[in-house]
Amino acid sequence: MKISAVIAAKKIRKPSFSTDAKSAMIAALPILFGIIAGSLLSLTAGEGITEDLTKVFLSFATDFSDKSNIEIFSGLFISLSPYFIAMIFCGICYAGAPAVFALTFIKSLGLGFLTVYIFHSLGLKGIEYCLLVFFPGKVILIFAMILLTQNCYKTSLEIRGAVRQSREGKVDLLKYALRLLIIFILLTISSLVDFLMILCFSGLFTFSA
Repeated sequence: MKISAVIAAKKIRKPSFSTDAKSAMIAALPILFGIIAGSLLSLTAGEGITEDLTKVFLSFATDFSDKSNIEIFSGLFISLSPYFIAMIFCGICYAGAPAVFALTFIKSLGLGFLTVYIFHSLGLKGIEYCLLVFFPGKVILIFAMILLTQNCYKTSLEIRGAVRQSREGKVDLLKYALRLLIIFILLTISSLVDFLMILCFSGLFTFSA
Protein backbone atom coordinates (compact mmCIF):
# COMPACT_ATOMS: atom_id res chain seq x y z
CA MET A 1 0.00 0.00 0.00
CA LYS A 2 1.37 3.40 -0.94
CA ILE A 3 0.44 6.47 1.05
CA SER A 4 0.81 9.58 -1.07
CA ALA A 5 1.79 12.83 0.63
CA VAL A 6 3.50 14.55 -2.26
CA ILE A 7 2.35 18.13 -2.77
CA ALA A 8 1.99 18.71 -6.49
CA ALA A 9 1.17 22.10 -8.00
CA LYS A 10 -1.97 20.73 -9.62
CA LYS A 11 -3.21 19.38 -6.30
CA ILE A 12 -2.66 22.71 -4.58
CA ARG A 13 -4.61 24.59 -7.20
CA LYS A 14 -7.52 22.17 -7.13
CA PRO A 15 -8.21 20.86 -3.62
CA SER A 16 -11.88 20.69 -4.53
CA PHE A 17 -14.29 17.98 -3.50
CA SER A 18 -15.24 15.25 -5.92
CA THR A 19 -18.20 16.09 -8.09
CA ASP A 20 -19.18 12.44 -8.13
CA ALA A 21 -22.94 12.69 -7.67
CA LYS A 22 -23.22 9.04 -6.71
CA SER A 23 -20.86 9.28 -3.74
CA ALA A 24 -22.54 12.52 -2.60
CA MET A 25 -25.96 10.83 -2.70
CA ILE A 26 -24.62 7.86 -0.76
CA ALA A 27 -23.15 10.24 1.83
CA ALA A 28 -26.51 12.02 2.16
CA LEU A 29 -28.46 8.82 2.85
CA PRO A 30 -27.48 8.36 6.52
CA ILE A 31 -28.35 12.03 7.12
CA LEU A 32 -31.76 11.63 5.49
CA PHE A 33 -32.52 8.38 7.32
CA GLY A 34 -31.23 9.82 10.59
CA ILE A 35 -33.48 12.88 10.37
CA ILE A 36 -36.50 10.72 9.50
CA ALA A 37 -35.76 8.26 12.34
CA GLY A 38 -35.21 11.10 14.80
CA SER A 39 -38.48 12.73 13.78
CA LEU A 40 -40.43 9.49 14.26
CA LEU A 41 -38.70 8.85 17.58
CA SER A 42 -39.59 12.34 18.77
CA LEU A 43 -43.27 11.81 17.95
CA THR A 44 -43.37 8.53 19.85
CA ALA A 45 -41.16 9.52 22.80
CA GLY A 46 -42.52 8.93 26.28
CA GLU A 47 -43.34 11.65 28.76
CA GLY A 48 -40.14 11.08 30.74
CA ILE A 49 -37.94 11.70 27.72
CA THR A 50 -40.01 14.74 26.74
CA GLU A 51 -39.72 16.26 30.21
CA ASP A 52 -35.95 15.74 30.30
CA LEU A 53 -35.58 17.22 26.83
CA THR A 54 -37.71 20.19 27.84
CA LYS A 55 -35.31 20.98 30.68
CA VAL A 56 -32.28 20.65 28.41
CA PHE A 57 -33.83 22.78 25.67
CA LEU A 58 -34.97 25.52 28.04
CA SER A 59 -31.49 25.63 29.57
CA PHE A 60 -29.89 25.91 26.12
CA ALA A 61 -32.40 28.40 24.68
CA THR A 62 -32.60 30.79 27.60
CA ASP A 63 -29.59 30.43 29.89
CA PHE A 64 -27.11 32.86 28.33
CA SER A 65 -27.22 35.61 30.94
CA ASP A 66 -24.19 34.35 32.86
CA LYS A 67 -22.12 33.40 29.82
CA SER A 68 -19.73 35.54 27.78
CA ASN A 69 -19.80 35.55 23.99
CA ILE A 70 -16.62 33.46 23.89
CA GLU A 71 -18.19 30.86 26.18
CA ILE A 72 -21.30 30.64 24.02
CA PHE A 73 -19.36 30.27 20.78
CA SER A 74 -16.84 27.81 22.20
CA GLY A 75 -19.66 25.72 23.64
CA LEU A 76 -21.34 25.51 20.24
CA PHE A 77 -18.09 24.62 18.50
CA ILE A 78 -16.96 22.07 21.08
CA SER A 79 -20.28 20.25 20.76
CA LEU A 80 -19.32 19.36 17.16
CA SER A 81 -15.79 18.22 18.02
CA PRO A 82 -16.48 14.60 19.13
CA TYR A 83 -18.32 13.86 15.87
CA PHE A 84 -15.62 15.49 13.72
CA ILE A 85 -12.73 13.76 15.49
CA ALA A 86 -14.42 10.34 15.45
CA MET A 87 -15.10 10.70 11.72
CA ILE A 88 -11.45 11.54 11.03
CA PHE A 89 -10.26 8.36 12.71
CA CYS A 90 -12.91 6.22 10.99
CA GLY A 91 -11.86 7.66 7.64
CA ILE A 92 -8.32 6.31 7.99
CA CYS A 93 -9.40 2.90 9.30
CA TYR A 94 -9.47 -0.25 7.20
CA ALA A 95 -13.02 -1.07 8.32
CA GLY A 96 -14.14 2.47 9.07
CA ALA A 97 -16.78 2.91 6.34
CA PRO A 98 -19.71 1.39 8.31
CA ALA A 99 -18.77 3.44 11.38
CA VAL A 100 -18.73 6.61 9.24
CA PHE A 101 -22.34 6.00 8.25
CA ALA A 102 -23.33 5.06 11.82
CA LEU A 103 -21.84 8.22 13.32
CA THR A 104 -23.52 10.46 10.74
CA PHE A 105 -26.83 8.65 11.25
CA ILE A 106 -26.68 9.19 15.02
CA LYS A 107 -25.76 12.86 14.62
CA SER A 108 -28.63 13.38 12.17
CA LEU A 109 -31.03 11.49 14.42
CA GLY A 110 -30.45 14.09 17.12
CA LEU A 111 -31.15 16.93 14.70
CA GLY A 112 -34.42 15.36 13.54
CA PHE A 113 -35.50 14.56 17.09
CA LEU A 114 -34.90 18.08 18.38
CA THR A 115 -36.52 19.79 15.37
CA VAL A 116 -39.77 17.83 15.61
CA TYR A 117 -39.78 18.25 19.39
CA ILE A 118 -39.58 22.04 19.03
CA PHE A 119 -42.33 22.08 16.39
CA HIS A 120 -44.60 19.73 18.31
CA SER A 121 -44.13 21.17 21.79
CA LEU A 122 -43.91 24.90 21.10
CA GLY A 123 -46.16 25.30 18.07
CA LEU A 124 -45.88 28.58 16.18
CA LYS A 125 -43.28 29.94 18.60
CA GLY A 126 -41.17 26.83 17.96
CA ILE A 127 -41.39 27.29 14.20
CA GLU A 128 -40.31 30.92 14.54
CA TYR A 129 -37.43 29.90 16.82
CA CYS A 130 -36.23 27.29 14.33
CA LEU A 131 -36.39 29.67 11.38
CA LEU A 132 -34.56 32.48 13.15
CA VAL A 133 -32.18 30.67 15.51
CA PHE A 134 -31.93 26.93 14.94
CA PHE A 135 -32.01 26.34 11.17
CA PRO A 136 -29.50 28.85 9.67
CA GLY A 137 -26.42 27.25 11.20
CA LYS A 138 -27.80 23.73 10.79
CA VAL A 139 -28.11 24.14 7.01
CA ILE A 140 -24.36 24.73 6.85
CA LEU A 141 -23.80 21.88 9.31
CA ILE A 142 -25.72 19.39 7.16
CA PHE A 143 -23.74 20.44 4.07
CA ALA A 144 -20.50 19.94 6.02
CA MET A 145 -21.73 16.54 7.24
CA ILE A 146 -22.38 15.40 3.66
CA LEU A 147 -18.85 16.40 2.63
CA LEU A 148 -17.33 14.85 5.74
CA THR A 149 -19.21 11.58 5.29
CA GLN A 150 -18.26 11.44 1.61
CA ASN A 151 -14.59 12.16 2.32
CA CYS A 152 -14.21 9.69 5.20
CA TYR A 153 -16.23 6.96 3.48
CA LYS A 154 -14.24 7.15 0.23
CA THR A 155 -10.88 7.28 2.00
CA SER A 156 -11.73 4.27 4.16
CA LEU A 157 -12.72 2.31 1.06
CA GLU A 158 -9.49 3.35 -0.68
CA ILE A 159 -7.46 2.11 2.29
CA ARG A 160 -9.34 -1.19 2.32
CA GLY A 161 -8.85 -1.59 -1.44
CA ALA A 162 -5.13 -0.80 -1.18
CA VAL A 163 -4.66 -3.35 1.58
CA ARG A 164 -6.56 -6.07 -0.30
CA GLN A 165 -4.87 -5.52 -3.67
CA SER A 166 -2.04 -7.85 -4.53
CA ARG A 167 -0.43 -5.02 -6.48
CA GLU A 168 0.61 -1.73 -4.93
CA GLY A 169 -2.33 0.50 -4.08
CA LYS A 170 -2.39 4.24 -3.50
CA VAL A 171 -4.14 6.30 -0.84
CA ASP A 172 -3.85 10.07 -1.09
CA LEU A 173 -3.89 11.26 2.52
CA LEU A 174 -2.89 14.78 1.50
CA LYS A 175 -6.16 15.23 -0.37
CA TYR A 176 -7.98 13.71 2.61
CA ALA A 177 -6.36 16.25 4.96
CA LEU A 178 -7.07 19.21 2.66
CA ARG A 179 -10.72 18.24 2.47
CA LEU A 180 -10.87 17.90 6.23
CA LEU A 181 -9.47 21.42 6.54
CA ILE A 182 -12.26 22.78 4.34
CA ILE A 183 -14.85 20.85 6.35
CA PHE A 184 -13.36 22.19 9.59
CA ILE A 185 -13.81 25.72 8.24
CA LEU A 186 -17.45 24.95 7.36
CA LEU A 187 -18.09 23.58 10.84
CA THR A 188 -16.57 26.72 12.32
CA ILE A 189 -18.82 28.86 10.13
CA SER A 190 -21.82 26.78 11.22
CA SER A 191 -20.98 27.43 14.88
CA LEU A 192 -20.44 31.12 14.14
CA VAL A 193 -23.83 31.41 12.44
CA ASP A 194 -25.48 29.62 15.39
CA PHE A 195 -23.75 32.06 17.72
CA LEU A 196 -24.85 35.12 15.74
CA MET A 197 -28.45 33.91 15.49
CA ILE A 198 -28.53 33.30 19.26
CA LEU A 199 -27.00 36.71 19.89
CA CYS A 200 -29.42 38.52 17.58
CA PHE A 201 -32.71 36.68 18.05
CA SER A 202 -32.77 34.54 21.20
CA GLY A 203 -33.92 37.57 23.21
CA LEU A 204 -37.14 37.59 21.18
CA PHE A 205 -38.23 34.28 22.69
CA THR A 206 -39.28 33.38 26.22
CA PHE A 207 -40.03 29.77 27.10
CA SER A 208 -41.45 28.29 30.24
CA ALA A 209 -41.55 24.70 31.42
